[in-house]
This record gives sequence, structure tokens and C-alpha cells, in this order.
Amino acid sequence: MTDERSQLRTTFNQVALLYDQVRPGYPEAIFDDVVSLSKITPDGRILEIGCGTGQATVPFARRGYPILCIELGENLATVAQKNLAAYPQVEVRNIAFEDWVPQENAFDLVISATAFHWLDPSIAYKKTALALTSEGAIALFWNEHVYSDASNGFFEEVVRFVV
Repeated sequence: MTDERSQLRTTFNQVALLYDQVRPGYPEAIFDDVVSLSKITPDGRILEIGCGTGQATVPFARRGYPILCIELGENLATVAQKNLAAYPQVEVRNIAFEDWVPQENAFDLVISATAFHWLDPSIAYKKTALALTSEGAIALFWNEHVYSDASNGFFEEVVRFVV
């Protein structure tokens, strides 16, 4: 991974609270679609790669799924733990996905919301496949960034840390 990419990958951790406040969420329909298309059963286990502050985690947690969240950023993981405190079936681990040792065949669904592109593809796909059961599925989804007054200066603040 290039130094620039590595630096960019950790930028959001430096503004975790702001990220949590202004980062756009995801439409509820996407979670219904992921559940339906993946055919995950009500007792299926989910692995989330790069949970950030838990914005995509909460909708799956509300549905009762046990979730293991892997989050590189310590500040992001702390905010995620707070946001997910009401869901005892969710665990947030503060570790780089590349350093995490997967439980083989342990997960029925792997999700990654606006995070998978930060991973080294030579590691990410193989490790994800190892973690999934033979009938498991992967769901990768993300937002397109639109700069507007509604972002409350989020992107400008992040850029300050990158430059």
C-alpha cells in the first residue's frame, strides 16, 4: 500500500466525532436488499470490514444479527462501540483488517460500507473468502460524496488533515 493511500485511509479517524455527525447514512432499503439477496438466516453471523462509527452496523444490529466489526481507527472504534452499546450481539475490534486473523468459515455475510476500497486487494479478497461459509455472501456498498452546505464542513475538515 502506498504511503499516500495509507495516510488517506486513516484520515477519518482523526475527525471521528465530526465523521459520525455529518457522514451521510444509507437508505434502509439497502439493508433489506442485502438481507434478501444474501439469503442470510436470522441467526446468521456478519463480519463487517471497516465499520467506522457504526452507521451501516446499526441497521443490521437492529435486525438481531451477531456482528463482528473490524475497525482500523481507534477513535472510530470508540465511537462505534458507543453507538452500538445497545446491541450486545455486536463486537467492535480495533485492528487493521490485514492484521486480523480470520475465523475460517465463520461468517454468513461480509459487509463493507464505503471501506473495502481502502484495503490491499491482494489480501482483502482472500481473507474475506476464508472468513465466509461456503454459502456465504459479500455485500460492498458506498456513498458518492457530494459537496454541499449540508456536509457542515466535514470534507473540508478532513482535507485539512490530508494536506
